[in-house]
Amino acid sequence: MMEYIQVEKLLDEVFVTQGLTGRSERGDHINVLHIIPTSGTMTARQFTEWAMISDDSNPNNYSSGQQKIASTIKSRFLEIFGIGAVDCSRFHELAKSRGGHP
Repeated sequence: MMEYIQVEKLLDEVFVTQGLTGRSERGDHINVLHIIPTSGTMTARQFTEWAMISDDSNPNNYSSGQQKIASTIKSRFLEIFGIGAVDCSRFHELAKSRGGHP
């Protein structure tokens, strides 16, 4: 079962270590938590793409630096959760308990 500390570690990787804190869109701040669906499952690849998209990176045209960041995020997802996919609703539930902000 997914635990708070796992979500905290992954979001710390995205927001702090990799610096993907999101972007402003029509006056609202958007980060990866705004892109993850509220239900269903999320794979490591999907999470990585959504994290990159939330920071205005195009997953079809990464620079070499962005490719390295994406590879690191995907690897950390797999390392932290030990599986290739997690439940989106549980992820959101646990992220909300941290405040949901970078």
